[in-house]
Amino acid sequence: MAAEKLLSEAACKAAKAKATIYYLNDGAGLRMRIRPDGSRTWIYRYRLDGKEMSTGLGAYPTISLQIARVNAQEARLEVSRGNNPSTTKRIARTKQITKGGNTFGVIAAEWLERNQAGWSSTHYERNEGLLRRYLLPDLAKLPIESISEAYLFDLPPTCRTKVMEQSPLISENSGYETIQIYR
Repeated sequence: MAAEKLLSEAACKAAKAKATIYYLNDGAGLRMRIRPDGSRTWIYRYRLDGKEMSTGLGAYPTISLQIARVNAQEARLEVSRGNNPSTTKRIARTKQITKGGNTFGVIAAEWLERNQAGWSSTHYERNEGLLRRYLLPDLAKLPIESISEAYLFDLPPTCRTKVMEQSPLISENSGYETIQIYR
């Protein structure tokens, strides 16, 4: 039986798009997927509980061949422990996002709760509705440290328009109430 031919960095760079998706195998489950649009991504194929599965390891050239091999080895260790590498990555990402409960959604809920007693019911309902409909869908799970003031002022135009229509105070200082959450 002949030894498996490993990929080289030159072969990865030379991979060009074809009419259909094709793969370049590196061995031990690691392969590069080349799509018709020219994008190249690393895939690790494995078997778990008798089912063939795969997980993405990143895009080439951001993830080099050597890094992809290391990532595949880590995924191989997860499989040997009986864990699904895709699930493990998802859990780690969720833990990172929600560590310490410092997400925009948690802080926004605390802000509403803290100010509810001093606001009229109309004012509270308007602010709660604006957050729920326009800001929380995009920002709720983001760590509060990762959101800058410039990001809040750079809200999508449709969101800014709806918020301005709902609140004449915000139309003068777009994003003002969202920034108050930080204080």
